[in-house]
Amino acid sequence: VSYEIDKNRLEGSTDGNQMNTDDRFVNVLHLKLAAQSTFNKIRTVPFPPELSFILSQIRDKLSSNYEDLTQGVSSNFIFLRFMCLAITTPNQFGLWKDNPEPKTIRFLVIMSKVIQNLGFGVEFGKEESMRDLNDFILQNRESMAEWVDSVSRYDYSPDFDDELVKADQKVEITDQIKTRCIKWMVGEIYVNRQ
Repeated sequence: VSYEIDKNRLEGSTDGNQMNTDDRFVNVLHLKLAAQSTFNKIRTVPFPPELSFILSQIRDKLSSNYEDLTQGVSSNFIFLRFMCLAITTPNQFGLWKDNPEPKTIRFLVIMSKVIQNLGFGVEFGKEESMRDLNDFILQNRESMAEWVDSVSRYDYSPDFDDELVKADQKVEITDQIKTRCIKWMVGEIYVNRQ
């Protein structure tokens, strides 16, 4: 299965003309299916309460003066600091046994771009080859915004670590918490991908 949709990056292509329209159409379909599967897993895997707490604190601070920024800041935090980082470098977080092969790395980079744009609710513009994913973004943008909103709200649970969260205590994102959260959020995506 190929996920490459850039004519200039297709194996053996030197001038971008070797990828025929049918191959590219099939690859775009493969990529859309993989992106939908990835997004479905993101929405169904329980979100780490540590991150929900942090996001809710950020939301509370912004809400009084910058309510319109809360969604973007939450998306930025989730996708740039955690999700896309883990998707593109799974071996650094114990999600992948070895270094992925170049073809796999390319797939992970493409998938990261799609999920990041979806997280920000932004269509592709500059990268012509990625514009075929805009319908996927448009179809899922509202669901992603709802998901980001839901994980940005924190409801105290007695199961949550009381030592981590106390009313007057600051939460630090240590490497241990970051790695645990990344494994929790993104680990499911890699099941059956290796």
